[in-house]
Amino acid sequence: MRAFLLLIWLAGSLLWLSQDHLIRDGDEEGHVGAAELLRLHLDGGELLAFAHDAWRGDLGEYPPLYPALVGMWWWLGGSGQPGAVPIRAINLLGLMLAAWATATLAARLQNARGYEPHPVLHPENTAAITAMALVLTLPLANGLARHFMPEGLLVGWVALSVLTATWTSDRGDNPSLAVLGVVLGVGMLIKQTFAPLAILPVVVAGAGIRTGWPLVLFVASVVAGPWYLDHWADQSRYVSQSVQAGPLGSQWAHLQYYPAALLHLIGGPVAVAAALVGAIIAARKGSKGPRRGLAIALAWLLGVAILAFIPKKYPRLAAPVAPALALLAGLGAAHLRRREVLPVAAVVGGTAWLVWTSTTPPHTPSWVPTVDEKCPQRWIRPANPDDMGLSAIVDALSVAPEGALAVAHAPEIPCAVQTTHPWRNHLDPYLRRAGIERDVVDGTSRRAAVQATFLPEALAEPGDVAVPSLELVLRIETR
Repeated sequence: MRAFLLLIWLAGSLLWLSQDHLIRDGDEEGHVGAAELLRLHLDGGELLAFAHDAWRGDLGEYPPLYPALVGMWWWLGGSGQPGAVPIRAINLLGLMLAAWATATLAARLQNARGYEPHPVLHPENTAAITAMALVLTLPLANGLARHFMPEGLLVGWVALSVLTATWTSDRGDNPSLAVLGVVLGVGMLIKQTFAPLAILPVVVAGAGIRTGWPLVLFVASVVAGPWYLDHWADQSRYVSQSVQAGPLGSQWAHLQYYPAALLHLIGGPVAVAAALVGAIIAARKGSKGPRRGLAIALAWLLGVAILAFIPKKYPRLAAPVAPALALLAGLGAAHLRRREVLPVAAVVGGTAWLVWTSTTPPHTPSWVPTVDEKCPQRWIRPANPDDMGLSAIVDALSVAPEGALAVAHAPEIPCAVQTTHPWRNHLDPYLRRAGIERDVVDGTSRRAAVQATFLPEALAEPGDVAVPSLELVLRIETR
């Protein structure tokens, strides 16, 4: 059943990706650019340089492991446009990992007392199926899994860290302690926010480790320490800027922000409601395992309290806490008299909410506090087939005679469409990744081999390329 749910989700996710060609968000494009730099090492056969930069490289304010993963997958896929579905699909692994880890954790905790095998709906399977269904339908986590953002991988890695801490606590031997250290070190190389999100649930899940923590921390330091030591000054400035960022709303608005976003976007009403029901049932009827799971899940959710004290507020930062809601729901589902109720409700309700958020224009309810006047990034949204004429320009250049490309009236992209750079900034990388080398000039040029001009829809002529997102058309003329 779990494999079936995963396959259905994967098919739906690939369908969405195949229909979406919108120009990437500005932050997303930055991660793709970093991945491209690392991919160039592999293109040149410089495997040692790639390995070094994937571990200790300087690619800006974030650790290099996520762009290294993307760059390696991009290289294996034969380069080309990173927006191609096979390349973009690498991001789905983060949510698949979260679903597997959370379901496995729910089953492990529920089966702490041991149950006789029973088809599908014995308590262990009920907990796992419910948890997996809810993780796979988390709205923001799905949105991040469709884009090149490290938080998507972090959703899965935090869940894996909690599962590993639980396993290590139960075993207590040195090999398992070393494994936990590696997992935590890798998490720190994905993004710095791994620490505040993972520390509480890992400590609670690993309560039985006791004197083994020094070994765990030593191994984690060996894995992640070199990068942080190399970038200590830059990271100190980064943390200072994040902490000192001036809040625009009241302190009360900042405290309300993540709980409101948890209900609206991070978890969604289906997962939150299922978690509340599951927590009550697990607290009242649960045995030792589910009660332990309750403590782990609550510590996991407290990550939003830690983030509340950081002035910068982005829902994507808190996305890795959402699988805790699925864990609570799974643990409670196993103790219902009719065990099929909550798994079925999770599948049906979660799927309906995900489909709705993936096919209707995004909006922010009035009860979610405003703490930032900038345009919000919209990660969960309908697929947009409009690539704003980029592929049409590549098609024209591929058959045009030698000469430059001239672009007139290149538009800005309003944040209501996408929070990104002007259209012109996306052109050069797109041409380079398509293997086209042409001089590009701004404006109109009679000497250009291809002239591309953006015009209002009212001036459209047959043969013009529609750019509906901007209410423009693109006229491409080959000289």
